Amino acid sequence: MLKEAGEFLRLSIINLLAYKHLVCGKYLAWARVTAYYSQFYVANSFLRLRGFALAHLDFIDDNSSITVTFEKQKNKPFYFFNTCSSGGHELVWETMGRLYPEIADKKLGNFFMRERIDWNYDLFYASQSTSSYAIEEAEKRCKNNFLDPNFGSFEDLGAQEYYHDLKIDYGIEELGTAEYQQRLVSYLTEVAKLSENKASYVDLFSQVLEDIELLESSADIKRELSKTFINARNELQKPNT
Repeated sequence: MLKEAGEFLRLSIINLLAYKHLVCGKYLAWARVTAYYSQFYVANSFLRLRGFALAHLDFIDDNSSITVTFEKQKNKPFYFFNTCSSGGHELVWETMGRLYPEIADKKLGNFFMRERIDWNYDLFYASQSTSSYAIEEAEKRCKNNFLDPNFGSFEDLGAQEYYHDLKIDYGIEELGTAEYQQRLVSYLTEVAKLSENKASYVDLFSQVLEDIELLESSADIKRELSKTFINARNELQKPNT
């Protein structure tokens, strides 16, 4: 579960970088879909930390498949195994709201899914990708560094209001997903401090930093995401931590 939590975190980072790369190329529709998958992977990482996993099992002999969950119950030394009929994405967001009510709920998950379905399948959305207002939206999402903690910090109240609205209208997926990722890194860092395998967490953070360096994306988002993992790795490499 802990290993997969780290891998889902990596996938979330990779997809957030891909979102920014796509939106800077003005591929707005697929950028929005990719942003959703960054959110979806980060949710799966949270669930792994609490002992919950959703899996799809395929059976070669009869070409059938089932969707199952594994869940660790509190104070019990085993996992419960269940088959489930509801869609996997719905179940992930429902469980995220149940296990982390302080940062998620079912309504938020439904909103994320609705946005993804619209941009993924609805011709009305996707066909507008090269319209003037879609290009303008893509450019605003590309050019603004919404992860900058000082974004919109101006003395002028009019400028503050403008950049606040800009962040809400165009940066909330990017910023919200990155905040989830930062929280996960914090949780994994605390787990690592108590683990006999602390070096594996250092390796995980180093691998993510290599991913960020390797992949093409906005220099701003690469720099901001790198800070989180550099700080976490440095924390674990301190003596007696």
